[in-house]
Amino acid sequence: MSWFDIPSLIEVLPHYGFVAKRELEKIPIFGAAARGVGVIYIDRENRKAAFGAYEEAAKNIAQGNPVLVYPEGTRGATYALRPFKKGPFVLAIASQAPIVPVVIHGTIEVNPRDEFRASPGTVHVHLLAPIPTDGLTYADREVLADTVRERMAACLSTIYGVTPSMIAGEGRGPRAEPLSAPASS
Repeated sequence: MSWFDIPSLIEVLPHYGFVAKRELEKIPIFGAAARGVGVIYIDRENRKAAFGAYEEAAKNIAQGNPVLVYPEGTRGATYALRPFKKGPFVLAIASQAPIVPVVIHGTIEVNPRDEFRASPGTVHVHLLAPIPTDGLTYADREVLADTVRERMAACLSTIYGVTPSMIAGEGRGPRAEPLSAPASS
């Protein structure tokens, strides 16, 4: 992932709010401007406050305002998937809103992690098939996360030859059956 993921998504999906780490709110001008356009800040160090932010996001979703969440929670230096946080899936289940997995490729070449410079390049944004959450409960959050991860991994592998380092169910024993809905790119 790269700092260019957000501008790339804004170009493709211009009317969405974002969930972002609270540290970004402290950046002069950016923090206030981002909140003004619908960014919901989450304190990743304070679990109770984080769930409060997700409640705010759920209210936005209920009012018809879609919210983008990065389930990995941080940027990586490669396109391999990183571990997913559970909060975004709890949010989707609580709001009973479908999840549309998004795969972004090309932003690392445009702006590598830990570098300020940007270079010209092409960024591809793939909106995958929606995954319904109707009828899911809190107990389904890991299966939902695994399903999203599997869809994203399949896209990365099929189109770009990326072998994601994270394997669904890793460290949790046998995984449950995935949720149904065809993958697409």
